[in-house]
Amino acid sequence: WGDYDKSYANAFAATALSATNTLGIEAYRDPTKRQNFIGQANLASLLLTQGSSQARSEARQLLQQAHEAAVRLQLPEARQIADIQREAFTHDAD
Repeated sequence: WGDYDKSYANAFAATALSATNTLGIEAYRDPTKRQNFIGQANLASLLLTQGSSQARSEARQLLQQAHEAAVRLQLPEARQIADIQREAFTHDAD
């Protein structure tokens, strides 16, 4: 698990170039606190290799928490976590 403070800033053209060769510019700054779920996913993977129902249950819970947080924070890792969940638990309902 890691916490990272990042700041993003961007300036961009907000209007088309006018007849007087002027351009409207807008800008934003987004200080973002970002969290990584690497440790949580690694622990879940380790639990999955143990094979017991208790270990699988704990792995399912860790991955669900990681996925919910990644979606809430709009992190690209959300898709990877969902893929791991799908691969690991697809046959559990069988």
